[in-house]
Amino acid sequence: MSSEPGAGHTAVREEFGGRTRQVLKDRAELMRKRVSDFGASLPVSQIDLGSDARLPGDYVAGHALGTTYTLESLPGEQTLRSDLQNVVRAYRALTYRGGIEGHLEGQSELNEEFGISPQTSIIEIRKYAYHRKIERNRIAAAYAKKFHGTRCQACDLEFAERYGEIGKGFIEAHHLRPIATLEEGVAVKYDVAADFAVLCSNWHRMIHRFTNPEDLQSFRAAINR
Repeated sequence: MSSEPGAGHTAVREEFGGRTRQVLKDRAELMRKRVSDFGASLPVSQIDLGSDARLPGDYVAGHALGTTYTLESLPGEQTLRSDLQNVVRAYRALTYRGGIEGHLEGQSELNEEFGISPQTSIIEIRKYAYHRKIERNRIAAAYAKKFHGTRCQACDLEFAERYGEIGKGFIEAHHLRPIATLEEGVAVKYDVAADFAVLCSNWHRMIHRFTNPEDLQSFRAAINR
């Protein structure tokens, strides 16, 4: 389990240059702390790929936790399947707990966006963060636009009509599933028709502050009043 899987290492190097390895190590350490409860099932926190060249060296720096095998004693399918499931569970838990984002910065943004009370527990804050990740998922947002169109379902704004070519195709996806139902480690399955609405930027921010942000009809009625 790596802090920047696949092409992510290249993006980090493009941004941080000579500080890349340290950035990757710091992110991997944050990951280990956020999913420390998986340390027993995924005990390998350091790997050796036998090379300090750019790509393998970056993978070594970004490795957070996992397990290893030798070619001479590969485990059976049941063990391999169990280990893979543990990796998936750890990844889901990490996503739910904030990924590699810093606590204070992420929490401050959430407080402003959702109007979260200072007394809100860290568990509830994680649910808000997870909700936001779902909304910003490009694939889910693309499906929502394809199904619902690009006209705001709260105020009927069509960006192309207001702003011309620059606004063509722009709209934001709002996840209607109740935040309270989001659970750590449970994959979210999307029903685009029932679970998403499309809203302009202003009303998307406002519905997050509405009494019941899952009730689009009541929200629309309230703003029309």
